[in-house]
Amino acid sequence: REVLATVAGLWEKLGDLPRAGQVQARLTGLWAAEQARRPTPAGTAALVQSQLHEARRAVLMERLAAAERHLRAAEQTAPRAGWPPAGRALAELQWGDFELHGGRSSPAVGHFEAALEWARAGGDPLVEAQALAGLQRAQVALRRPAEALAAQRALAGLVAQARLRQPQARQDAQFQMATTLFQLGRYAEGWPLAEQMAAGADALYGPALRGQLRTRLLWLKYGLQLGRNEAMSAWLRVHEPDAAQLAELQAGYPDSDLTDWHRLGARVWAVAGDAARAA
Repeated sequence: REVLATVAGLWEKLGDLPRAGQVQARLTGLWAAEQARRPTPAGTAALVQSQLHEARRAVLMERLAAAERHLRAAEQTAPRAGWPPAGRALAELQWGDFELHGGRSSPAVGHFEAALEWARAGGDPLVEAQALAGLQRAQVALRRPAEALAAQRALAGLVAQARLRQPQARQDAQFQMATTLFQLGRYAEGWPLAEQMAAGADALYGPALRGQLRTRLLWLKYGLQLGRNEAMSAWLRVHEPDAAQLAELQAGYPDSDLTDWHRLGARVWAVAGDAARAA
């Protein structure tokens, strides 16, 4: 079980969410079988956590029906009122993401605020950061820029305090802050963050686009807004994926991300005057 949990996390970090989900499903099955044979409170908590992780990866893949199924299964495993603060925080976070991806921003805010409270109660800075990131997205969707910026600044404070020790966690926090500033039209303010996260993605993943596609999509959006086309076209000349690499990306990302990749790439090449590449 420990090995499977580690492997699922590694596949996710490498940008292969379907494979991470397959491994997580095996882990959930093992915990369920163990609980059927010899139920324990610790085993119940582990099963719930595995089901919540399945829900999170389903949301990331935009498979909302599967996400809801995993969330309901976790609540059937044990009543939520008996979960520890970490479990409550994770559940509220996943419900918030589920509601937000389903276009229901108002209930998402409530879930993210609850996740924030439980994460702080349990001393979990990672879930605290993810809840603040969710709050930003929900408040932007609700057209509440002041509230979105308040969540953004709280997340920036969390990063500045160095409480997020994992490089990927800091990278994710930077991504969410840069996303909020972009959506609010604060391009000059967000560009240094976009540059930092692009450099961080290169350090984490090397030249491979898998694992850092969303980071580079946001970087391209900023560059187009600020006229940094020379830097973008120079990067694309080196990193634009071939047919085999695109097939790999299609296996690990939802269609919307690949559509954005082609749309933004076409705009970069059009601005650069390369009509053939744009086409």
